[in-house]
Amino acid sequence: MLLLLLLSLMPAAVRAATGDAQLLRVYNSALVEVLTYNMSEVTNAFKASGFTYSQLRDCDVSLVQYPNTSVAEGSLRDVLRKRLFRCGEVANAPFWPIAKSLFRLVTAQISVHYGVHIEAAMLQYANDTALWEALDQQEIDCTCGTIGAGGYSMNQRRSVAWQRSCSTFSYYFKWASNETAGISNFETLQQTVESRFLIGTSTALGVYTLFQMQVVYQLFNAAVYQFQNTTEALSNLHARDELLAVLFDTANATSLVKYNSSIMTVQCSFFRKETADDHKYEQGSNLTYYKTGNEALAQLYEAAFMATEINGQRDEVFKKWNISYVNTADCVANQGTLQVPNTTEGTLKRVLEKRELVLADTPAANDLLDTSTPNPTGLLHVLNWIIAEWITKQYSLDEPLKITYKFYNSSNEVFDAVKRGEADATSNFYYVGGQYRGAPRSIEFRPACYSFAYEMFILVKESDHLATVDDLFAKLRANSHLYMGCVSDSNYWVLQSLLSANSLNTFVTMIYDNDAVLRNLSSVDYDPNMTAVMPEWIRTPPSGWVMLTISQVQPLVTFFRRDMLDSCSDDELDTAFGEQCNGGLGCSHCRCMDGFRPTDPISDDCAGGEHVNSGRVALITVCVAFFVAVVAFMVVLAMVLLFLRWRKVEPIVKEILLTPGDEDTDEEPFVDSLSTAVDAGSFNLEVSMAKLTFGLGSHQADVDMQLTEEFTLRNKCKQQHSFKFFVRASHKYRLKFLPSSGVLHSHEEIQVTAVLIVTCTAKINTAVILAAKPGM
Repeated sequence: MLLLLLLSLMPAAVRAATGDAQLLRVYNSALVEVLTYNMSEVTNAFKASGFTYSQLRDCDVSLVQYPNTSVAEGSLRDVLRKRLFRCGEVANAPFWPIAKSLFRLVTAQISVHYGVHIEAAMLQYANDTALWEALDQQEIDCTCGTIGAGGYSMNQRRSVAWQRSCSTFSYYFKWASNETAGISNFETLQQTVESRFLIGTSTALGVYTLFQMQVVYQLFNAAVYQFQNTTEALSNLHARDELLAVLFDTANATSLVKYNSSIMTVQCSFFRKETADDHKYEQGSNLTYYKTGNEALAQLYEAAFMATEINGQRDEVFKKWNISYVNTADCVANQGTLQVPNTTEGTLKRVLEKRELVLADTPAANDLLDTSTPNPTGLLHVLNWIIAEWITKQYSLDEPLKITYKFYNSSNEVFDAVKRGEADATSNFYYVGGQYRGAPRSIEFRPACYSFAYEMFILVKESDHLATVDDLFAKLRANSHLYMGCVSDSNYWVLQSLLSANSLNTFVTMIYDNDAVLRNLSSVDYDPNMTAVMPEWIRTPPSGWVMLTISQVQPLVTFFRRDMLDSCSDDELDTAFGEQCNGGLGCSHCRCMDGFRPTDPISDDCAGGEHVNSGRVALITVCVAFFVAVVAFMVVLAMVLLFLRWRKVEPIVKEILLTPGDEDTDEEPFVDSLSTAVDAGSFNLEVSMAKLTFGLGSHQADVDMQLTEEFTLRNKCKQQHSFKFFVRASHKYRLKFLPSSGVLHSHEEIQVTAVLIVTCTAKINTAVILAAKPGM
């Protein structure tokens, strides 16, 4: 048998890398592949469940990236080693059958990529709180993919407290009312609720889930009742006069009027947030505060954006421009309450002090945003102006917050400017699933709530008399020489997923220039074999062409920088970023390369460094405080023989000095495939404590200070057992167990001393394995 000791060391401003970001990237990659290449299986899962759905395209195949197993950390490493991927969902959730199908498909795709069979485990919890506690406590690796992206759990907005995946699916809210209520569509429901509110008549709406309740609170001036099931909802709808409508998904009662709303939910999986900072920031920006305050600014922007929904301004703006859009519930106010940051720092502080929000964009001239004149116009600019006005009121600014645009030649240059701090954010017209220099935008930057989303469409020739997308697919199936055109990578993968779902092998060609496509379509015919084209967003089709909508929705967002808050040092000097010394924002100590020392006083983020003329500068200059080192005991099993040794062990002195090169290393690498995991009670050796605190309690320890902790190791079996500790070598710390190996007779026990020295400011996440087997 063997025991796996996970050593997690947490410095004052550094938390160990957990691998959750890696696992999220793997999940997203597998999910996108499933939704692109296995759409028929996904469609069948929805048909079997009785639900209809749309696919929100916020990731595409160009973003597929699977980390190599050699660099797998934390959660991803555990999934690959244990061959087990666990998700959770609330018991009796309406989408449970879909959750199971999707998660099994995603897990199977991950298994195919890594060449191992990974078991999919789907766990159910009694309520919402139990589910999120299980995620935080690492009982599960993620939620199962059917949680509303914009909701709140444990009084926290999910997309802020946890890391969300690509969207698994979306669906429109469907309502049901009594025939006697005279409500036949969503607009009439809105008008009825508002008129009853104005005259003080009691009004209520019914929902099934907490997320639905939060969405409805944001949209209506009405009480909201939460029901457990369809039977309870119908009973109340018939019995209570104030209950005008209930959200309705599966019931088949004929006495009700059923109608769709314009609200689309965004469903996804949630993962724990990566606890290590993995973003590099360039030196030399002319902005003093661009590394912090970005998350606060993003949350303030989102609160202002939600306010436009609550007070109806967003709908009024879209109606004025006669632009149809999909209202995606990816950001929802908690019980109708908007949260505004109380304290300001960094970017948000600069925005409020200068009374200016700087947005980066490429030059545009359309109904959404027209920047061709000194005074920008367009739908999105008006929305930004409304947001700025709301922020001005929240902070009682003495002059209005100004919106300033800076223009760049390409989207990559726009994101470069945001990263450098030349702009506070992008404008609000960027595809959330796009790339930034080969990396996902949503990973490198912080996406805000979806500015708006639109139903995607395909242009077909009017002369072909095609009324639906199914008509188009029938024509493609009957004519193998026909092909389709598209303008962007994201649209290319949308078409590929549709073709896959319909078992078609039709060729798709890239065109790229949206304006040129539209001009050519309206002036001359394309190749007659090109039977359909998917351009970017447009309001009206060119002459001679018609638009066929599809069951996929494209969201557009504003992107912000991510805060750099977590690291006082990554223990690596990156000369490409001009690093001579390495530290972290708010940290008081630096690690410098040979020939340099920290500035006096130490500069912000340890930037710069001073040249020294002679001698070598110590790699570690001073200590960085570490939180209590927690040794959590997890158990793995493998049968081994014991030997009659270490029967009598002398007490170990506490002053054991570890010198460089003295740390334990594996003479033979540990092979986990020869082992089997069991719980702690089944492990043949008993360890006297569940945690090692190294005597610190709530205090902090210094770098290069020796820490020791003793615990008892006892053989609780009738057979003798041998044991050995396997410690991974690292330049960031030295760790030794004394004795590091030995033999215990039946019921014999010994004292073991763990000796730890942290050698530098670092992120540490290491596993220590205690192996044991019967006999020698």
